Amino acid sequence: MIIDFDWFNAQGVKNALNAVMTILGIVRIVVPIALIAMTTLDITKNVINPDDKDGQKKIMTRAVAALLVFISPIVIGFVLNFMGIDTSGLGGINSNFESKDITPTYVKPEDPVELSSLSLFNCPNIMKVGDSVELKTNIPENYKGSIVWEENKHILDIAPSSDKRSATVKVESDDFETTTTLTVKAGGMTKYCFITVSASFSISNCPSTSRKFKPGERVTLVTDINSKYNGKILWDQDKDIFNMTPTSDGKGIILEVVENPSDITSTITAIKGQKNAKCLILVEKPKLDSVSITNCPATTEYFHPGDEITLYTDIPADFKGDIKWIPDRGINNFEVIPSSDNRSATLRVKSNLSSKFSTTTVLAGGVASACTIFVSE
Repeated sequence: MIIDFDWFNAQGVKNALNAVMTILGIVRIVVPIALIAMTTLDITKNVINPDDKDGQKKIMTRAVAALLVFISPIVIGFVLNFMGIDTSGLGGINSNFESKDITPTYVKPEDPVELSSLSLFNCPNIMKVGDSVELKTNIPENYKGSIVWEENKHILDIAPSSDKRSATVKVESDDFETTTTLTVKAGGMTKYCFITVSASFSISNCPSTSRKFKPGERVTLVTDINSKYNGKILWDQDKDIFNMTPTSDGKGIILEVVENPSDITSTITAIKGQKNAKCLILVEKPKLDSVSITNCPATTEYFHPGDEITLYTDIPADFKGDIKWIPDRGINNFEVIPSSDNRSATLRVKSNLSSKFSTTTVLAGGVASACTIFVSE
């Protein structure tokens, strides 16, 4: 409730107040002077006749009266200003009391409002693990009703503000790509926010295609899967050129190139639910700059049926490619028996010789070496 004193500010009322205050201004000057003069006379009489008790009372009475008359216009002006009445220009007041705007105001507590509409702002279309966003509403501060935030698939972390007029939303899980519905309810109304959670999934350390792997080399592939994911990761290859061993945490794979590949590109696939990630890995067939048979017999040395000779090569032990021993075409003088690692071979002379000599060739790493051996009956 607000008390209204505006009617005092009407022009007619102000004129009347001006006249009254002008008279009071004159009175507060004249009357105190007269009272002071009369008090001086009373003091003189009291000095002459100190036993006159009535004289002392008159002195006190006149002093108090003089003070009250002097301050009365000031008190009246203060009261009028407190009531919100403009006293500027009123005679006898502004010269003694500075007018101040002192207006009593009675503020009625604001009533709680009812919502006429509900809106939701900053709703994202797509989010992925680790993303967060603050959603805001148009709910006013003086709304005192219930505000409820909900999400139907429980893959979002919702942290409402202290007044619940906004909420910070964060993606906690991306086990599979899906669309979830977030709702805010207030004042009997509901607002929806549809968010697609992107199940990002990739092989984070796939080697560059300029990198070529050789037999026996290893590479470990890992995925960027969410640490909270408890499902299985399946691995596959389109070419059978790797030995595959899962890592201890199940989120990666250890690949070892097999011993006898050809030049080839293999696609490694990681499978997580309905999502998959691919990685291309290049493998090259092992190559040698040269190869030699180190103990090929001299052409003056002859071998006879039943004789055996072992031929050795300079192929290094860490060579993982194919090694082949090839007998002379059309001439079947020898039985060729390769060693377990193919780096050497034993030749046994057959009993039915078809020629006086035969050439045996070893082929490895794209290069070859031949040895011609002579035989006789």
